[in-house]
Amino acid sequence: MQIVNPGLIGWTVSTGVLIGLDYLRPRFANWGVVAGLKIKKEKPKKIVIDKGMALDTAGYLLTNFLLAQVLFYAGAVNILTGAITAFWVWLGFFAFPHFKKFFLGKLSIQKLAFVAGYQLLSLMISGAILASI
Repeated sequence: MQIVNPGLIGWTVSTGVLIGLDYLRPRFANWGVVAGLKIKKEKPKKIVIDKGMALDTAGYLLTNFLLAQVLFYAGAVNILTGAITAFWVWLGFFAFPHFKKFFLGKLSIQKLAFVAGYQLLSLMISGAILASI
């Protein structure tokens, strides 16, 4: 198993968390509404937000650690190969479950693009960061 720099993992985790924060949504022309999602105007309880953020952070930590291992064994040594390897990881492990829900009719194309696109962006940025350093 490859020894991974904890600071680098922390940097990629914080990047993923920043991409996922709800307050960044208006900066991107309210992309949830543009995608056709009905976003509730209710303000969620703080405890729910804190639990969700803690779970997201733990998920990013594990995902980025495992992505660093995949990048090492795949031989990704620059930004481009890191992003391409992250794309293949996304396609195999993240996209397939969402595509399955879409084809079974449990997920609309807008929600598929919303969720899968966010995960793709987050993974490719993390892959590029991890492989470049």
